[in-house]
Amino acid sequence: MIQNRAAIRYAKAILAFALEQKAEQEVQKDFQQLLETVNGSPELADFIESPVLDAATKKTTLEKLFPQQSKATQQAMVLLADNQRIDLLAPIAQEYQDRYDALQGIQKAMVTTAVALEASLEKEVLAIAQKMTVKKVVLENRIDPAILGGFILQLGDQQYNASVAQQLQTLKQELTEN
Repeated sequence: MIQNRAAIRYAKAILAFALEQKAEQEVQKDFQQLLETVNGSPELADFIESPVLDAATKKTTLEKLFPQQSKATQQAMVLLADNQRIDLLAPIAQEYQDRYDALQGIQKAMVTTAVALEASLEKEVLAIAQKMTVKKVVLENRIDPAILGGFILQLGDQQYNASVAQQLQTLKQELTEN
């Protein structure tokens, strides 16, 4: 909880600084690249979160891994290293992404399917999601074979369940009640 609050505070501060520098898009791209790399490499995530390594070593290593970072992102890294918070880099980057998307009027929707989304189903799901919000919707696909077929759409705190597993559960309840 305390780490999440710290990540929120740092993300707000970095976004405010980036807006002031007119570099919010560059920082967003840098953080997106960083998140993709960290999520794809458990070893890198462990390295960043390690309490044994000092912040300066982590900062230097990250600078070597991501040499094309914008000036604003580099300054954010210095701030995090100086305040011994570089271990929160991934949560801060994620929180920054969420705040940047909100600033741009973008809302992420998680769609869970049994297999990867096909273009036709993606259009259908996107149309349903657009009816649920006034913001621009960006879909993220998660695969869960347990739903058997169909999809589950989650947009904020709303959920639209059109999965085969849900339909079977509903049918089972109706049959047991009658």
